[in-house]
Amino acid sequence: MARFALPPRTLQALFPSSSPQTHAPDMLLDEVALVHPFPSQALELEEAALSSDTSTNVVAPILALPDVPAGVFDEIIFGDVLHTGAAGVRPILSLFIVDPTGAATLLGLWQWDSAILVSVPLFSSGSFATTALDAMSPPRPLICPPGWNLQLQGTTQAVAYQIRLARLALRRPLADVPLFR
Repeated sequence: MARFALPPRTLQALFPSSSPQTHAPDMLLDEVALVHPFPSQALELEEAALSSDTSTNVVAPILALPDVPAGVFDEIIFGDVLHTGAAGVRPILSLFIVDPTGAATLLGLWQWDSAILVSVPLFSSGSFATTALDAMSPPRPLICPPGWNLQLQGTTQAVAYQIRLARLALRRPLADVPLFR
């Protein structure tokens, strides 16, 4: 037990203290700093908004959501994706996050027959393990920074169809992020 009380020299060398006082593992500080995951999992219901956007009815629809305003970020925690293609039509829907320069990163892919499934969840759940659905969905809620947006694109089909992205999002100020305090 005496070895446990020795100062951790390797950690002190890698992460030197900014305070002149050093603390031993068995001591408590006078001040307590709460640690929580980024972003906070304490849902602020007054910041929550349920929204749904639908593309125009075209052969290769693209749905571009508005950019996130400056000073805030969006945390999208639930959602679903829908297409109105005819029975037997299986368009591939691709979800991208797009930065202010226009660079896009693929976040998810879905392909299903709308005659079998109406809409599919935005995030992977494992409950839709069926041959009617081919999916690569984001594994966790999405963070959309200021100036960025989400785009949902459908592949070209022989008939016109619409795509929809419905979501529950929390709009949080950047002041909630410890780096911006």
